Amino acid sequence: MKTLLWKLTLLATPLIALTSPLAADSISFSLLPSSGQVSGSPGTVVGWGYTITNNSAADWFVSTDLNSDSFLHGALTLLFDFPELAPGATVTESFDPAKGIGLFELLWDKSAPSGFVNAGDFVLSGQWWDGDPLNGGDFVADATDTSTPYSAAVKASGGSSATPEPPNLALTVCGLLAAVFLSIPRRSQKLTRPSTLCILAFALVMPSTATAQEVDREIGITRNQADDILKELKQIRQLLESQARPSGPAPRLVPQTGKLRLSGGFPLGSNDAPVTIVEFTDYQCPFCRQFQTTTFAELRKKYIDSGKVRFIIHDFPLDGHPNAMPAAEAARCAGDQGKFWPMHDALFGQPDTSRKGSIENAEALKLDLDTFRSCLESGKHKTEIQSDMQTALSLQITATPSFLIGRTSGEDLDGSILIGAQPLSAFEAKINAANPSKTP
Repeated sequence: MKTLLWKLTLLATPLIALTSPLAADSISFSLLPSSGQVSGSPGTVVGWGYTITNNSAADWFVSTDLNSDSFLHGALTLLFDFPELAPGATVTESFDPAKGIGLFELLWDKSAPSGFVNAGDFVLSGQWWDGDPLNGGDFVADATDTSTPYSAAVKASGGSSATPEPPNLALTVCGLLAAVFLSIPRRSQKLTRPSTLCILAFALVMPSTATAQEVDREIGITRNQADDILKELKQIRQLLESQARPSGPAPRLVPQTGKLRLSGGFPLGSNDAPVTIVEFTDYQCPFCRQFQTTTFAELRKKYIDSGKVRFIIHDFPLDGHPNAMPAAEAARCAGDQGKFWPMHDALFGQPDTSRKGSIENAEALKLDLDTFRSCLESGKHKTEIQSDMQTALSLQITATPSFLIGRTSGEDLDGSILIGAQPLSAFEAKINAANPSKTP
């Protein structure tokens, strides 16, 4: 048996090396539960929480994007709130479907087959800033993407995981392991035999919760030997699952196109402009500020002021930004006095988006302060802002800034979606596609 274990180790070692994740330079990203494995019956909801640690001693980490491998037999919903982490900080969010918090929520189809497993990687993207992005920090560089593996299984309707009987499935997995065996360099193939592969196959298809005693009863080895085998076979299972995943970049979770009715919002530019851009913004979002101070200035000069593009603001204050909703209300209250865009520019032009900062802006803009304060205290525009938020969610937009860009057709807009603080060239490509008969 010692000889068998020695052969198991030699076989598993190259496979373990293939499946070991690369250590992230400065960010730790893990799932809750820590195994990354969830399961549920058809028609039920499962999900993941997360823990992110900024290992940098000097720079802030700002999460900007979260992607996943494709999912089958279920609908995936993004819950992630894109936190900003100070040096050395850790944020943990457990999955809570009632409150809508966590990383992702997965609703299994009612027809999802028992025993089916979705497996892949969640990939987190971000940026490094040399200080608090909301208080004068400057962008440093894009962070290296960090991934963490997940799996989601469909339970049998009775509640227990549907696992095929090991003796039958082992024959199938024997073939899979044989394929792995053939991919190993010939000098390594000499260290194992087909009989060893079939023993591996038998152990591999045991339930992931199988105990050492269960394996002992089935293949007649000691508890310690069984523990060693199960530990190594988890790595082999990951390899086989990874080989079944589609290659290439993870698909985005936001659709490429969308439609909306152009009601509300605050337009800038000519109503007769052939192209309309709707921005969903958050006044506390560092990337919205980055867009306003870079690309928007160019876009406004080249396209909006020249009558080629009509630009409309919709509010989308994110839950993780406590000042975003009051700032959106402040902009609309200033709009009541004909100063929406000056207030909009002022809010993005300074780091203080609190109510105190908004009142200072109102004073600088020479607004009627009593009327302005009364507007803020009454919450008169909160319903309109919430309507904007629902519009964004109906387009499956969950991050800011996001844009819907298309050809103007009355009060309807049917266009393509652009996510993030993109350069002018990205907007020009969308504008030209929406209005191919005209060139800038």
